[in-house]
Amino acid sequence: ALARRAETIRPARIQTAAGAVSMRREIAFAIIDERKAIAWLLKTQRHALLQSARTIIGTVLRGMGVDGAQHADIPGVEVTIEHKASVR
Repeated sequence: ALARRAETIRPARIQTAAGAVSMRREIAFAIIDERKAIAWLLKTQRHALLQSARTIIGTVLRGMGVDGAQHADIPGVEVTIEHKASVR
């Protein structure tokens, strides 16, 4: 029983043979004109862009807190404060 237990605790052998190395292609890009890139996104990926914007703007507003968000001045965004019941 002790031998079997020691066997389960003992680390496995380290493989000394190196695996095969292969090359893979990877896409790299840089946004060089933000306005054009965002205009293209708005035209071709409108739903995804708006969902991303809601996520980002929501994070910014929550970071301001309720009092700060109430007075947030974000162009194109209307902020309202809703009162909801919460159970503690």
